[in-house]
Amino acid sequence: YPTLDDFAMSSSTKRLVRPHHLAKPLLTMLHILLQVQAIAALADDATAPVIQCLPDQASALLRLKNSFNKTAGGYSTAFRSWITSTDCCHWDGVDCGGGEDGRVTSLVLGGHNLQAGSISPALFRLTSLRYLDLSGNNFSMSQ
Repeated sequence: YPTLDDFAMSSSTKRLVRPHHLAKPLLTMLHILLQVQAIAALADDATAPVIQCLPDQASALLRLKNSFNKTAGGYSTAFRSWITSTDCCHWDGVDCGGGEDGRVTSLVLGGHNLQAGSISPALFRLTSLRYLDLSGNNFSMSQ
């Protein structure tokens, strides 16, 4: 195998060739390859389909929201982002598990001191729900 000393003198010209001159073209090539890879990764992300909340999931959440007393507790802060024309997977307290199919997988409404006479049956329409936090709310109030 050749060593660095073998590159120090070119046999045909007997002139000094510095090994660090070889590093610059290699670094340039590496830089170009990394840029191409980054651009390709961004292109893959840009073409990935965006899955939004399914209409039945949004409807169930809005029915749940409407079951709470609008003038009590932290209603206005808990549901501030829950706007009909927006994707429910981006509402505060709602998670759709990465949005693979637009189904709600997590609902966190704990600690808002929300008040309702009972838990709305609309909650049971969220069939992919894996995590639910309704702590710190009152479900024994009459509306």
